[in-house]
Amino acid sequence: MAVGTVRPVVSDLVFQLYDRSVHPELIESRATLRFEQPSYSGSVVLADAGHVISLRNEERTVTEVIGIGTITLPERDCLKNRRIIGLRNDEREFGNDLSYQASYQIERLDSEVFARLHEEMLLDASRADVAYRFHPGNRMHAEPVSLARVSAEPTSLLVHAFHTFPDEYAIVRSQTLFELR
Repeated sequence: MAVGTVRPVVSDLVFQLYDRSVHPELIESRATLRFEQPSYSGSVVLADAGHVISLRNEERTVTEVIGIGTITLPERDCLKNRRIIGLRNDEREFGNDLSYQASYQIERLDSEVFARLHEEMLLDASRADVAYRFHPGNRMHAEPVSLARVSAEPTSLLVHAFHTFPDEYAIVRSQTLFELR
């Protein structure tokens, strides 16, 4: 597993949903998992602040981004752009062939609870479908880690993603489900 840069401030994170692809040069990719199914293809990209999940079928491309609100991404075909505060849920139907559901949250923990969960996530990173460990921003804190577990079935895609922010004792958790009909 490679070592990269420090995390941004967790309160700067936003959730964005696009009815299109997002150009890869706009996101600093740290680790990528690509997958193919008979009815769709897709990818999960771990980035400095979060992730990018894309699903492409014959009809369209849908892209979810958890990233820094200060980075300007395209406004065209942006269906959702909101700050991540507490627990949020989103749903959307894309025609008759694709449905999308997401749940995402920032959890701020006390230092002891965070330390235990962070150690568990470091162990989980070795078993995750895609993971990345970052260089810590503070030598006294643990290194941030991002990981995703992906279940790419013939008619569905389920992604559980976790991103730790040790300098702030915070974890961003998300669950994303695409269902194709």
